[in-house]
Amino acid sequence: MKIAFDLISDLNIIDDFDWTGQPTSLNCVVAGNVSRSFDTTIKTLEHLGECYKSVFYIDGSLEHRDSIQYLSDSYAEFKKIISRMDNVVHMQDNVIIQENLAIVACNGWWTYDFNYDIDPEQAEKWLQEDWVINDTEIATIYSMAYGDARYLTSCIQKLQTYKNVKKIVVITNTVPFPGLLAHDTQLMTSVRMNLMGNSLVTQCLAADEKDLIDTWCFGHYPEPIEEFNSGIRFVSNPKAHHPVYNPKRIEIDL
Repeated sequence: MKIAFDLISDLNIIDDFDWTGQPTSLNCVVAGNVSRSFDTTIKTLEHLGECYKSVFYIDGSLEHRDSIQYLSDSYAEFKKIISRMDNVVHMQDNVIIQENLAIVACNGWWTYDFNYDIDPEQAEKWLQEDWVINDTEIATIYSMAYGDARYLTSCIQKLQTYKNVKKIVVITNTVPFPGLLAHDTQLMTSVRMNLMGNSLVTQCLAADEKDLIDTWCFGHYPEPIEEFNSGIRFVSNPKAHHPVYNPKRIEIDL
């Protein structure tokens, strides 16, 4: 038995988005960074809900860029509105089990330490200037990153006890571990490297005692990645700056 879904992320929509005729399966995973505009993100998710039977969506940093000062309220507003949509599931704090497959997700955010040779404070300063945010908001992002990592570990640990769960798909917006970006030598030595991912999220792998994690989907980085590491498929399919863009069909054998 197989379960399939289309993987998309980093749509970065400014204007209208038309996905009509693009789906290759009944389900879709959206790994964040839909749009900086709240209204555009909601409109896009509604459209995707018309294209698919199920849309599993996790927020990216882009969606909350202008609301870091009240980040919890921003999350709550997304969850409230998405809960009224047909066929769209907001995956923050929401584990889905479908046909023996569990899906667990979080944004991930950043811990500012993806490259230990670069002072985390440099990344924090860069972000403060680029996003025009203060020290408190920088700390809020770190707190969210820490909370997301704990949440993943807790979910993976609990799913080990579910006899009907045969495999797990993890979704994060940010990159799971720095080795996935080792090919990008320019980024690896840039301060921006410390804004690519959360060094704590992979702690959840130690909780996967039954080796249930099959696939880890992510976004945030502008180029597609597919790599197997420790038996897990790490895969991304960002639109980013690419003028021609198609969904990536992921199949899970159960």
